[in-house]
Amino acid sequence: MRALTSYERPVLASVGTGRRRPAMGVLLVYPVLLIVLSVFTMVVPQREGLLAVAQIFEPHLFLPLLVLIPFAFMRGMPGLRVALLLCLVLFGARFMPNFLAATHPLAPDATSVSVLTWNVYAGNDRYADVAGMLAERPADVVLLQEADYKRFEGNDAVSSAYPYRLTEPDDAPPGMVLLSVYPFLSHGILDGERDLWDIPRLLWARLDLGDGRTVTVVGAHPISAYSVGSACSLPVCYEPAWRDEQITAMRDSYISPMLASGDPIILAGDFNVTEREPAYTDLARGLTDAWRAVGSGVGTTWRPTFMMNQHLSLLRIDYLFSSPQITPVGITVDCTPRASDHCIVIGRFEAR
Repeated sequence: MRALTSYERPVLASVGTGRRRPAMGVLLVYPVLLIVLSVFTMVVPQREGLLAVAQIFEPHLFLPLLVLIPFAFMRGMPGLRVALLLCLVLFGARFMPNFLAATHPLAPDATSVSVLTWNVYAGNDRYADVAGMLAERPADVVLLQEADYKRFEGNDAVSSAYPYRLTEPDDAPPGMVLLSVYPFLSHGILDGERDLWDIPRLLWARLDLGDGRTVTVVGAHPISAYSVGSACSLPVCYEPAWRDEQITAMRDSYISPMLASGDPIILAGDFNVTEREPAYTDLARGLTDAWRAVGSGVGTTWRPTFMMNQHLSLLRIDYLFSSPQITPVGITVDCTPRASDHCIVIGRFEAR
C-alpha cells in the first residue's frame, strides 16, 4: 500500500467534501421549508388553502426530521445541524407539551362543577358501553355531540345519574344532549337562517348550583371544515368558511353578550377547529381555555376513524372554555377506545 503524498491529501479531501455538498443540499430542503412554513404561519395565520391545512397538522410535520438526525452527525453537514437545531427551537417554542399541570386548589367557599364533553360519533355501535359510562356519573354535567339519545333513553341508571336532561327533538339540536345533576332554571337553542345553520348547533342551560349560585353551560358543535363527496374535487377538501361563519355567529349572537353581562359561562363541545387556526382566536376571545390553563400533556382529542381502536389522537378540536367568573381547576382527556373518533374531555371548575 502506498502512503499518500502531502500534495495528494488535500485533493482527495476536497473531492470528498464536494460529494457531500449536493447530499447536504438535498437533506436541507425539508427542514428549511418547515422553518419557513412555521415562521410564516406564526406571523400570518392562514384561514384557507393548502397552507392552512399544513398549519393544522404542523406539529406532526416535525416528525420526519427524526430521519435526518443520523446524517447531521456526519462530517461536512454543518448546515443540516443548524437547520435541525432551529427546527427544535421552533417546535419547543410553539408546540412543546406542558407536562406539569398547574394546580388550583378549590377555594373553601366555592362550588365545584365538573363538565364532560364528548363527540360520541354518529356511527357508534357500542351504546351499551356509552350508557354504562354515563351511569357511573363521570361528571356533574355532560354534553354529547353526534349522539342518538334514543339508544339509551329509558335507561334507569342513566336517568338516575342525571335527572335533568335536554335531548332532541324538542330541547336540543340534532345529535346534541345535555345531562345534569343540577336543575335547569332556563334553557334554549341558538337557531337562525338555514343558509348559515344547516341544523341548530348550540344549546344552553342555566343551572342552579345552590346557595344562590348559577352557571350557564353552553354546548356547541360547528360544522366540520372537511368535506367528502361529489362537490369535492379531491378525496378530502378543506373548506372552513361555513364553520368560521358559524363560530362568528355563536360569538356575536350569544357568547359575547353573555360575557358583556358578566354571567358565568362554561362553553364546551367539538368545535372542529384547532388552536392554530384564526377561528380559534375568534372563538376563545375573552374566555379561558381550560387545557391551556391547567392541562398537561399533548391534550389532543381527535383521531381518524382508522385509529379509533388506539389510545392515540392527533388534533385538539374539543374544548372546555370558561368566563372570568369561573376558574378551571383541573382537566383530563380520556382516549380509551369507545367506537368514537373523539376522546372524552372532563374539566373541573370553581364557581363562586
